[in-house]
Amino acid sequence: GEALDPEAFLDSLLQVELAWVMAQAETGILDSGWAEQVAEALGAAEDYDLPGLAAEAEAGGNPVIGLVRAARERVRSRLGGTGSPDGPDSDPGAWVHRGLTSQDVMDTALMLRMRAGTERILAEVTAAGDALAEIAQRQARTPMIARTLAQHALPTTFGARAGGWLDGLAEARAELTASLRRLPVAIGGAAGTGAQLPRDPRGGRDPQALLAAWARRLGLALPAAPWHTRRQPVLAAAQAPALTAQCFARIGGDVVVSARREMGELSEPAAPGRGGSSAMAHKRNPVLSVLMRRSGLAAALAKAGLSRRVSARALVIRKPTLVSFAHDGTRPQV
Repeated sequence: GEALDPEAFLDSLLQVELAWVMAQAETGILDSGWAEQVAEALGAAEDYDLPGLAAEAEAGGNPVIGLVRAARERVRSRLGGTGSPDGPDSDPGAWVHRGLTSQDVMDTALMLRMRAGTERILAEVTAAGDALAEIAQRQARTPMIARTLAQHALPTTFGARAGGWLDGLAEARAELTASLRRLPVAIGGAAGTGAQLPRDPRGGRDPQALLAAWARRLGLALPAAPWHTRRQPVLAAAQAPALTAQCFARIGGDVVVSARREMGELSEPAAPGRGGSSAMAHKRNPVLSVLMRRSGLAAALAKAGLSRRVSARALVIRKPTLVSFAHDGTRPQV
């Protein structure tokens, strides 16, 4: 939903660029006072033409190219050359995006949006888990029949069934929490080597310090190497939400079965207009449970589709590319 809408994504793109400027100040590459002026001049998402950036993205294949151009123009118009550490005739807009490439910014912003979505899912899973824990305790001795292959098996309790649901949500919650710790920044520069990263003009500083400061400001992990073509972080970010959808799908499926009229063991909370039928007034359909089950199926299909797209993307992406030559020095082979 709103975690991945265009306005939120544009805001994250700007967060990435702003954090990059301030990380340079933190590591002594850029004067801190000047960095704050540049960061303030960058503005917020509402200061940019979102429809225009979206339309312009078709020409370059991503919205970062147009955004960087607009951001640099905005910084120039507000700061000019006055006070720049590079002198009065320097370009203050050049400090924006310096050493980064579009994919660094796009992928890092994607991780920020995945974090926002995952945090919301985690909060909802926690609330659902608290509710299930209360149900399991209250219904610990409420008898019901267990079923295997939809047939009567042996007696159990509704508390035991709710406890099984709770165990699944606890596992999902652990996966969501771990996923939040693993979401990485993406850094590699134009060719995946980081050769264009800004350096401290005084020398003697570890270039990794800049990357660590950037990741820390964004609240993301610092990977050991660029992942421009190694798309596992994208799949990993989707794994925990997909698992969560599966856990809720199991609950929804159980409720759908137990809400059958011939069983009548469970029902959904009543609400105006919920579960009705246009033709049969006596019906009360478990629509929320059906939607939960559908989401689990959709998540599995989406995860499989993402895996296929990620594999295809790794084959065609331009950077970094490994090239070997035939023995006669001709015909490069990728």
